[in-house]
Amino acid sequence: MRETINVRLLDIHSFKHDPAATASPTLGFRLKHGYEIKSKGLRGFRHNTYGFIGPEFSPRKPSDTYRIFCLGGSTTYGAGVETDRYSYPAILQEMFERTRSPGGKRIEAVNAGVFGYNSLHTYLQISTRLQWFSPDMYVIMDGLNDLDAAQHVHRRGCACEYTIPEAFEQVVRYERNLQAALDASRREGVLSVLVSDPMKLGRDPGSSHLRDMNQDLVKLLAYGRTVLPAANASLAARNHIPYVNTQATFDSVLDESRLIRRVWADDLHLTRYGYYLLARDVYRALMAIPAVQKAAGASRAASDEELDALFPDIVLWRPADGAGWASSPAPLGGQVSTVNIKELEPNSKGWSAFTPASTETPGILTIPLAGGGTRFRIYPRMEKSSDSVSVFWLSGDGKRQPVFSLTKAFDDSHWTPESSWYEITVPDGPGGKLEIILKGFTSQFWHNGPALLFNVD
Repeated sequence: MRETINVRLLDIHSFKHDPAATASPTLGFRLKHGYEIKSKGLRGFRHNTYGFIGPEFSPRKPSDTYRIFCLGGSTTYGAGVETDRYSYPAILQEMFERTRSPGGKRIEAVNAGVFGYNSLHTYLQISTRLQWFSPDMYVIMDGLNDLDAAQHVHRRGCACEYTIPEAFEQVVRYERNLQAALDASRREGVLSVLVSDPMKLGRDPGSSHLRDMNQDLVKLLAYGRTVLPAANASLAARNHIPYVNTQATFDSVLDESRLIRRVWADDLHLTRYGYYLLARDVYRALMAIPAVQKAAGASRAASDEELDALFPDIVLWRPADGAGWASSPAPLGGQVSTVNIKELEPNSKGWSAFTPASTETPGILTIPLAGGGTRFRIYPRMEKSSDSVSVFWLSGDGKRQPVFSLTKAFDDSHWTPESSWYEITVPDGPGGKLEIILKGFTSQFWHNGPALLFNVD
């Protein structure tokens, strides 16, 4: 009966019927390969030829590449963001790419995460398919879906009654699955690193930060917050491998309620900034490993400040309230001067949007503003990788300083969402002007995109 339950736990939510997935005799279900999807992407997430999330890569590893496979469930996959560019494996790879030494190898982080996958899937992936891609490292972040599976068994899975701890230990068998995965990776000569999934539950479960205050979820996460780090630490110690407990980073967020929405997209998944914090913790831990240092050709990890400066499209991002509009339109009046710009019809809340009158040349907006401390919110909506927004500060003494830029990583036929905005604080000093340059932005009505909306405080 237990083996039958294990087979059932490979797809307890019938994800094989999801548009992005299909049935698998080995894994219960898997992501569709790129050639199985007409657009090669779904929900803004690219599916490559081999059924991983992200860009295409060569199955035969190039000699100048250090290959990392990131395994786990939906928080590895990137649920909660609008494009795979902001999943933590993609951000992790960009961190290595933007900080690499000239003589170092290319650090390649492949996103092998799949929504709904648990520790049993991790073992099966490592033991049946990933070795064909010559990995150098596995970064494994399991736990949330194992808790979900234990809850499933507790509620309806068996003829006999199991408590959630009993189901987790005796049926789901989290530690046993991961030990088998680590044994398989060791036989292949591949280094493994364990990571604990960050949880949106504070040190005191009584002060839950969950949106709907679902008491079953509160109890489940409270149990997981205790058992998962302990299990991962024990596995890491027994197997002499690194372990990254990211919870301390996210606890500091939970201590400040104003930051929670900036980091968590829902009760389980992260925003792009949340995945950035997760990737930053993993990056720092990997850069402490001699093999990674040697591959990267660097002796130290970039500091948090250095990384923040390299990722303005993430660090400056804020989630918007409601449909993405600020509380009131920008009081700009006739202050804005324009070149090749047309103003689109205002929406029901009085917000207007700007877009290039002709896509042949850039559109330019110039906005006089007061000096330091003035906050500028920008709501760019773009569809194509050729679209871009660049913001410059023109100081009173004539200096032109770049402030912010944003482009799309790839064409996926999706608009950047209305629900995102970027907060920019103009540099200290006397007043000056903001210059905004728009490229691309095929003209349509604002509610379909594209639009550049902004608010000045």
